[in-house]
Amino acid sequence: MSNHGNTTGVNEGPSSFESASTGSSVAHSTSETHSKNNASSYETFADLLFIVKLISLTVLDLPFYYLDQVEFAYNSAPQSTIKTSPFVADLGFLPRQPAMIRPPSDARTPSNVESLQVKLKAILLRTQEYMSFSQLSQQRQADKHRRPVEIKVGDSVLIHHTSFQSPSNRMLPLFVGPYTANNRVFNVSKLRKYVKSDEYPAEIRPTEDYVKKNLNRIASVAAMQNGLVYLQFTDSLPGHCVAISTSFWNTMPAEKRIPLFKAYMVRIKARDEPL
Repeated sequence: MSNHGNTTGVNEGPSSFESASTGSSVAHSTSETHSKNNASSYETFADLLFIVKLISLTVLDLPFYYLDQVEFAYNSAPQSTIKTSPFVADLGFLPRQPAMIRPPSDARTPSNVESLQVKLKAILLRTQEYMSFSQLSQQRQADKHRRPVEIKVGDSVLIHHTSFQSPSNRMLPLFVGPYTANNRVFNVSKLRKYVKSDEYPAEIRPTEDYVKKNLNRIASVAAMQNGLVYLQFTDSLPGHCVAISTSFWNTMPAEKRIPLFKAYMVRIKARDEPL
């Protein structure tokens, strides 16, 4: 959809709708700024899941029979992105509906094969146009909240911790550094530009050497995972952490290390408790 974020294809119908006619599916970004664009799709899938669970609980003997009817109803419903139903976009007409639903007057296959071919081509072009328009609209909406980041060789940058170790869902995003950019940067999704300020130290500090000389300036422990301990100092920029190994952490004086660890565990426990 765009070159500024990862995208995920979301099918709004059976697999034939994705491959037989259009050759692609509607792309919704997984970025947080695109959450409103994905809300309708998530609500639709949640409604279908609720219906299937309800049927399974009430009619235990025939869950799959009703599941087919739920799928048929979903594929027959118009979609906001393509302005039509998946069945019409794929087949060119609405198939015969179940007996409990009265079929509309135009739900028939044209007898003339040539006219059906022309109709299918027109539907295909119209569907592709609607999908392209929807993708451009989502991209413009997301770009309103984005600011271009320019990083040059020699600039100081903060690097997201997922760039060099496995991510953890239990921890908030952390940026480690600053480091010096030695080569031209083409992907800034994991970087944050380090802005120097008179209120904070401008020099790039060594990690363990700085900790040894400034034990009394350690403010808190930000995270502990994968053999590393992330420390925040009183004079650090917001989100700026110094990573040290657990072996070095264990050599720190106990009167400094134990209170920091207890405060960290209290913060983790308070965060994980249900609201």
